[in-house]
Amino acid sequence: MKKLLLEAEIMENSVMIPKVRRMQLRAPEIAAIVQPGQFVQVRKKESTVFLRRPFSIADANTEKGTICIMYRVVGKGSAEMAAMKPGEKRSVEGPLGTGFSLGEGRPLLVGGGVGIAPLIFLTKRLQKEKPIVLIGGKNKEETFWTTYLEEYADKIYITTDDGSVGQKGFTVQAIPNLLEHN
Repeated sequence: MKKLLLEAEIMENSVMIPKVRRMQLRAPEIAAIVQPGQFVQVRKKESTVFLRRPFSIADANTEKGTICIMYRVVGKGSAEMAAMKPGEKRSVEGPLGTGFSLGEGRPLLVGGGVGIAPLIFLTKRLQKEKPIVLIGGKNKEETFWTTYLEEYADKIYITTDDGSVGQKGFTVQAIPNLLEHN
């Protein structure tokens, strides 16, 4: 797989929920070849705290030439990234990684927090059979991911640490029951 290093323009850097952002980058060369499960590394050249960071690809649009990443603001580097504005350019390296490999049968996709981001891209690309998706979050607010998945998933199950929506607990606790009924 070809790996590219290019300057990508920020098209959008929006708040999804407090501390979680969605960034669209214009990178047509990467958008044309990226596969679900691959990632890019982003760098702000003029920063002393923002080193090259890996981000899963949450979506790619070949017509618009964009890729989408989603990230959580947790420290100085990601706070600096959250302050980036549309029109600014960033060094982007990718696509990196092998991507997802699926077997036969209906897929069960499981993720929690920002780890759900690459599952959005995969769910959109699955053609044979819509997957069953199990997502986990700390609370109801952290389950906003369903809006990105519901069009492409057969069923979506939710777990939350506090029980505010779905089953209380972690995603791994819900898997045995989910497998038994699907």
